[in-house]
Amino acid sequence: MSKNLIGIMSYLLNENYLKVLEYIADKKEFTEKEIKRQLKIKEEEIRKLLYILEENNIVYPISIINNNGKFDFKWGNKVPDKEKLFSLLINKEINRINEEIKNSPKTLYYCTECGSAYTFDDAYENDFICKECGSLLVEKENFRIIELENIVHNLQLLLEKYSSKTTKKEKASKARSKK
Repeated sequence: MSKNLIGIMSYLLNENYLKVLEYIADKKEFTEKEIKRQLKIKEEEIRKLLYILEENNIVYPISIINNNGKFDFKWGNKVPDKEKLFSLLINKEINRINEEIKNSPKTLYYCTECGSAYTFDDAYENDFICKECGSLLVEKENFRIIELENIVHNLQLLLEKYSSKTTKKEKASKARSKK
C-alpha cells in the first residue's frame, strides 16, 4: 500500500478535499480547471489530491490541454461511483490504522522532565531511567493509540454516511422495480 494513502483520510476529513472527491466521484473524466471553476479551490490543492489518488490507482492522467499557453490537465476516474470510491478509500485507511494500532505498544514509559518516550523493553533495558536526562520514567497509556482509535471512529461515521446514502438509493430502486 502506498505510504501516501496514509494521509488520504486527512484529506477526506478536510472540507475542500471532500468537495473535490464528491465532485469527481460520479464523473468518468474531468479537468483540474473544471474543478477549480466549480468549487473555487486552488489548483495546487486539487492537483495534490489527484496525485495521491493516482498513486493509489483511483484516477489516471489522460492528457494535457494547451489553451493559448495555459495548461489544463484532463483526468479519468477508475471508480466513477461515489459510494464505491468513498468505501474503498475509507476501508483502506481503517485497515491501515487498525494494523498500526495492533503493532503499537499499549503502554509507554515517559520522562516527565524532557518528554522522551520509551517502549517497555527500552525502559527495562535502562532500569526505567531516561537516557536523555537521567530522570525516572513514568508508565502511561500510549496516547497515539487513543488518537488512532478516534480517527477510526470518525472514519467509520464517514463510511456510514456514504453507506446510508447507498442504502436509501437501493431501497428506492427496489421500490420502483416492484411497481
